Amino acid sequence: MNKVKKLLAVTILLIIVWYILDYSRHGIADLKLVVVGINENTIELAPLNIVGDEVYILEEIYVSNNTTLTSIGFKSIQKRHVKDLKKGDWVRIWLESSNSEKKTAKKIVVINLF
Repeated sequence: MNKVKKLLAVTILLIIVWYILDYSRHGIADLKLVVVGINENTIELAPLNIVGDEVYILEEIYVSNNTTLTSIGFKSIQKRHVKDLKKGDWVRIWLESSNSEKKTAKKIVVINLF
C-alpha cells in the first residue's frame, strides 16, 4: 500500500512538472480566447468567460501559411494543424507585428488539459 501511495505521488508530481514546463515554454500570449468559428483562412474568437446575456465582439484572426499550431496537454497529438481546431477550443495566440489592419496569427497554442 505504501508503494502505491509513493507511485501515485510521483505520478502526480511528474504531471504537474510537465504542465509547468509545457506552459512556461510558450511565454505570454497576445490573446487568450475560445474558438467560436473556423473559416478557410480566419478564426473567430470570443472571450473565455461570458457573463449572462453580456454582449461581446468577436475577434477575427487571419491564419497564414506561416502560422504554427501547437497544443498543451494529453490531447496535444490531436491538434497539429489549424484545420484540427474545433468550436470551444481554448487558445492562446501570438500576433504578427505588422501595420496592416487585419490581425494575423504567428503562433496558436491550444490548451487541452484533459
